[in-house]
Amino acid sequence: MSGSEDELDALLQRYEQQAAADVAAVQQQAGGQGSRKRQKLSAADKREAALSQPLGADNKGFKLLAAMGYQQGQRIGKEGTGLAEPLPLLLKQDKLGLGAVSKKAAAREEQRRREEEAARRSAAAATAAEVGRAEAREDFKTRAAAAAAARRLDGQLRKAQQVCETLDTAAGIAANVMWQQPPAAAAATGSAGGGDDLLEPLEHRHAKDAGAAAKAGREEAADFARLYRHQQLADGAAPAAVAAAAGDSEDAAVAGGNGEAAATAAAAAELEAWQALPPAEQLAALIGRLRDHYCYCLYCGCRYDSDADMQQHCRGPSEADHE
Repeated sequence: MSGSEDELDALLQRYEQQAAADVAAVQQQAGGQGSRKRQKLSAADKREAALSQPLGADNKGFKLLAAMGYQQGQRIGKEGTGLAEPLPLLLKQDKLGLGAVSKKAAAREEQRRREEEAARRSAAAATAAEVGRAEAREDFKTRAAAAAAARRLDGQLRKAQQVCETLDTAAGIAANVMWQQPPAAAAATGSAGGGDDLLEPLEHRHAKDAGAAAKAGREEAADFARLYRHQQLADGAAPAAVAAAAGDSEDAAVAGGNGEAAATAAAAAELEAWQALPPAEQLAALIGRLRDHYCYCLYCGCRYDSDADMQQHCRGPSEADHE
């Protein structure tokens, strides 16, 4: 009985030893595969690290290039238009033929290309938008500066016209095209000085009435001349003398009308020529008149006793001289 128990114990012990040996063998095999994987990954890392490093000065190929004048970072070739970096090393890790690309790789490459194209277009659109905004800002600044300069010039022109009108009036001058609202402008063009549009029909009507009145006056003078001739003939005067007197009176009336019309036309032409000048030239002409005729400086804002006094105390004829 005891002998059977001993044999059973020995058999169980052998089974346990065999199981432990099998477990150890499996663990050893798994450990060997893990080390081989780690060795493989370590080799890939080392390869990438080695490829990422530039060629050293002790490299034979580098020495050959350096002997022909090559420098680090320079493009190769006679004209310096070749490659700047060496050809990349591509390891083939699939079972496809040489030059063949898998569908997944092609899809990834296409996706990458589309993303790069989209990024490029987005960057170009952003750059164009920024350039457009910058141009719009510069255009606005330019237009604002031009508008401010025009307003300043207009203010100076109006002030010079008012001063010129005041000094001319004090000197006994009845009209001058340089004034802000010349009297001839209202009769010739209605609202040459840029007045209210509501007054234009009334001014035109007045001009029309004035023309009708002048025509009626001429007709009345002609009727009076005819009546004068009839009266002279009735009193027994010689017909030739009456005709001569009547002709002289009619000629005088016609000559007076023609002279007045010529003066009006000359004034209108002078006004038109003045208004055709740019505002800057009008201001320059007004400043010259004020300084030459009245020893007045627009920018000093005062009238000097004489030309010598103005030359001594005034800084100059332009606004820049007074800054």
